[in-house]
Amino acid sequence: MKKGEARNYFYFALPVLVISIALFALNINKMSSVLLFPHSTDYAEAIAFFTPATNLYANFSTYPFVLTYYPPLYYVVLDVSRSLLSGLSPYVLARILNLIAAIIDLPLLYFLCRKSLKQSVFSSLLAVCMLGGSFVFMINALDLPLFELIFDLAALIFLFSKVKRASVYAALLLAVAVFFRQSALLLAPGVLLYLFFAGKRKDALFFAVTFLAAVAIPTLLLNAATQGRFIFSVFTLPLITPFIAGQLQNFLNNFLLTTPFLVLLAVLFYYAYKFEMSPLFWIVIFSFVSVASSGKYGGSYVYFLVPFALLCASAAPYIESLLAYNLEEKPKKLAYYAVVLLVIAGFLIPALYSSNNTLSFSPQPETPIMGNALSSFPGNILVETPSLALDANKTMEFEPRLFWVMQQNGLWNDSLLIAGVNSHRFSAIVFQIYGKFDMYPGLENAINTSYQKDYSIQSWEVYVPKNATK
Repeated sequence: MKKGEARNYFYFALPVLVISIALFALNINKMSSVLLFPHSTDYAEAIAFFTPATNLYANFSTYPFVLTYYPPLYYVVLDVSRSLLSGLSPYVLARILNLIAAIIDLPLLYFLCRKSLKQSVFSSLLAVCMLGGSFVFMINALDLPLFELIFDLAALIFLFSKVKRASVYAALLLAVAVFFRQSALLLAPGVLLYLFFAGKRKDALFFAVTFLAAVAIPTLLLNAATQGRFIFSVFTLPLITPFIAGQLQNFLNNFLLTTPFLVLLAVLFYYAYKFEMSPLFWIVIFSFVSVASSGKYGGSYVYFLVPFALLCASAAPYIESLLAYNLEEKPKKLAYYAVVLLVIAGFLIPALYSSNNTLSFSPQPETPIMGNALSSFPGNILVETPSLALDANKTMEFEPRLFWVMQQNGLWNDSLLIAGVNSHRFSAIVFQIYGKFDMYPGLENAINTSYQKDYSIQSWEVYVPKNATK
């Protein structure tokens, strides 16, 4: 390393790495807090704990009205873990599993960068710390993309290895990722483009055939076993779910404010245009298509995790190269230093915002308080939030979000639910003011006709049958 490069490492590159490591340490502290009680249960966790994987795509026309638009593998993992560790709280068990997945993801990302892509120790560490120190990684410690990312990274490790028939192993692992979360499908076209432009036409063919077979055969079998409900739930339902532009804008705003995304993307494109294209370039581009799904009704930050992880892996060596570059020509030094300062600001500003952001995990004491109160009601209760039913140790009778999408498209109606309310099927009905039940005018009318308000806890309203006592 030249003297000028070593000096630039000290002044520019190392501070960026230190910022990323500091944020990573901060996030580990925040992520560990999700094991503590109380915290609201995530939607996927609650549905999994109410519904065994074998019943996830059951008949939509009878109780319980519960479904999911996720593939089954995450729920299978939770089912098996629940049977093996039945003494653990559902909260703690699901969060331990997700944190274990997070712990696996980070060394896999390092291995991909260091061994498969032959990056330096510095850039490999930078990629890991940029991901681990990001808000999008911390917030997803509650959700299932961490499992998908394990198999995405494992697939790419094989793809860039020298193992015989590496493309076949990569295709099989990516197919497993699809059955954790269907957005992993978007990585396949990027892999094919990489193999095509790398001149590996035979490997591209092997990958395409293996991947299609590994996804199509289980999909068709599952669909046949569920009378067509698997494909409807996992592929059709997400497509017909309404898109909310303002929601996508809010997610993007927080994503841009809490990550060095723009810096990484700019550097990635600059080096692709000027010098060399990252092997991950096309895979990163296709992965970001899934970000648009966060604008769908019920969307979240889950769609940002995998694209950002791959962007970190692909852009980290270029960030290192740029920050450590030794420019000999003095007239160009001013412009170079200006660019370097912009890059450092692109890391520092998100770091300051992320460390103080208001979207971090926060205890939600009203949830377990409500759960304790509702547990004393006999029989069935009707709630609009899965975590409340789980807290109360009750069956989840109705998941309003996805069934509203079905009702809007004429695929389901709430007549049986309304009949249940009119017949006092439920010993209590619990909802929030301006909550999800507002989307069902007929259900609201039935509640107002057959039930009366019992009491409130913060934003929650508890209704009981008229002329009935608790």
